[in-house]
Amino acid sequence: MQPEVRRGRPPKQVREPRAAEITRERRRRADLETVGRRLGVNPDILDLENYTYRWINDDQVTRLYQLTELDDYDIVMKNGNSVADRDSDLGEAVSTVTGVLPNGQQQRTYLARKPRKWYEADEKRKQDDLDEQLARLKRGHSREGEAQADYIPHGGINL
Repeated sequence: MQPEVRRGRPPKQVREPRAAEITRERRRRADLETVGRRLGVNPDILDLENYTYRWINDDQVTRLYQLTELDDYDIVMKNGNSVADRDSDLGEAVSTVTGVLPNGQQQRTYLARKPRKWYEADEKRKQDDLDEQLARLKRGHSREGEAQADYIPHGGINL
């Protein structure tokens, strides 16, 4: 017996709905923000309203210690929380390899966060110091406040 031969048009192929294609395309577009960037991070774990973020190099000497022990930065973990115990394992921390140390080991860079209100207070204090230095310079004094022997116009120095 011979198999039955069908004549006419072939059956229509089932096609995925257009909405699924658009959704898939948009998801890919949204990921471009972090994919391919060396220091990209998943924006879902960031709380930009309450914290400021920065990357800290672990140079195995002082930088990571300075900013986490002597300043108010905390290392960010992959779940979005911060490291509670300074001696805890940093294996789940948000980090990336950014170089090679002189001893041949990998240099890691960790994502850290600081409460926004503390960051803004620190930045204001830095700006106040700079404004004070500028005022001294306009009066003809050095950065440290020492009087200069140079000619200073009656109205001060215009910068």
